[in-house]
Amino acid sequence: MAYMTLETFILGNINDKENLLLELADIGDDDFIGNNGEDYTWDDALDAGFDSTQEYVLSLLEKSDLRGEALVSKYLSYWLENDSYYTGYEHEFTYVGDVCVLSLVTLH
Repeated sequence: MAYMTLETFILGNINDKENLLLELADIGDDDFIGNNGEDYTWDDALDAGFDSTQEYVLSLLEKSDLRGEALVSKYLSYWLENDSYYTGYEHEFTYVGDVCVLSLVTLH
């Protein structure tokens, strides 16, 4: 039986790339962030010397030209489109002044 999860994350000012990458480091499941060991870490991440897939993805995004919503969307696609546990996801951005709130629905 499939089910969904709704989570919200306060990302702050997403135009500040350094801050945004720090906020994204708090988003991910145990496989992605490395808590479940190397068996769940991408080979590319291990080959590049990273302990988790998340660290690897954040390093790729740090080097990219992506900013703001595009960077967040790419982060989510790296994570959720490469994990067979998830069967889909939707996300949206809401702003209160310059503070961005990410709403994320994942399907399992």
